[in-house]
Amino acid sequence: MGDRLSEDELRLWRQWFEITRRASGRFDDELQERHDLSLIDLEILQMLFDSEDRRRRMSEIAELTVVSRSRLTYRVDRLCERGLLQRAGDTTDRRGTYACLTVDGAALVEAAAPDRDRIVRSTLIDHVTDDELPAVAALLERIVGVLRA
Repeated sequence: MGDRLSEDELRLWRQWFEITRRASGRFDDELQERHDLSLIDLEILQMLFDSEDRRRRMSEIAELTVVSRSRLTYRVDRLCERGLLQRAGDTTDRRGTYACLTVDGAALVEAAAPDRDRIVRSTLIDHVTDDELPAVAALLERIVGVLRA
C-alpha cells in the first residue's frame, strides 16, 4: 500500500470535503427556494448561456458537469418541460444531440445571477483576500486540470 496521509494532508482533505458538501447544499437550498432550480440545473443553463451560440452537445455538458449521461438526460428533460431548454439534432453527426437555451432559460439565468453571486461571495470570495485570490484560483485550476485529464 501507498503512504498514509499526514495529519496536515488529512486535515486538508476533510476541510475540502466539508466545504464542497456545505456549499453545494447551500446553493441547492437557496436556488430551489428562489428559482425552482438545483445547482446542477443552474450549471447546465449557465454553461449554455455562456456558449457563443447558446447550445452544446449533450456529451460535452455531461463531461463538464461531471454527471452521468442518464442523470443529465433526466435534468435536461425536466428543463425542456419547463421551456428553459430545447433539444436539437446534430446535422453533421446523427448520433449527437444538442441542448439549446431558450429565451426563458436565458432570462432565468439572468434572474438567478444575483443570488448565485451572493452565495459565491458569502461562501468563498469574502474569505479570501484580494492578494490570495489569484493564487487560490490558480491552485484550484491546476487541481481541476489534473482531475479532467
